[in-house]
Amino acid sequence: MALTDTFHSLNFAALARAVAYGLAIVLPVTALSVWFINQGDDTSPAWALVGLVAVLAGFAFAGVQVAKAPIDLPYTHGALAGLITFALAQAIVLAISAAVGREGEIHFAAITANAFLAASAGMLAAIITSRFNRNAKRKTGI
Repeated sequence: MALTDTFHSLNFAALARAVAYGLAIVLPVTALSVWFINQGDDTSPAWALVGLVAVLAGFAFAGVQVAKAPIDLPYTHGALAGLITFALAQAIVLAISAAVGREGEIHFAAITANAFLAASAGMLAAIITSRFNRNAKRKTGI
């Protein structure tokens, strides 16, 4: 399948809805994680791990939401849902950090790895959801 065929097969409405759902989870969890980590006590590494798992669940939730829509390419839609959610969350967090005057280093390797994790979480969730939907349809005869 050519790239233009793939582009025309994308369901942009489903992607937008899935990204909105994903951001509804990722942004509050990110804010809470940053707050807990900045408390500076001995539990900061534990909160970082909890935050990572919760944020990955948000990217996966975006993949689940996009796979519930009638789509032809669940792998592509799931990966894009996770990746777009990640990119928008990064942009929002960086804009807020700049607005409050908080400076920090940008680690491109970490951003790349996290983008890969976000796309992978979205894709995996979309694959599982689409297969579950397909099996449910097969059992009910739809």
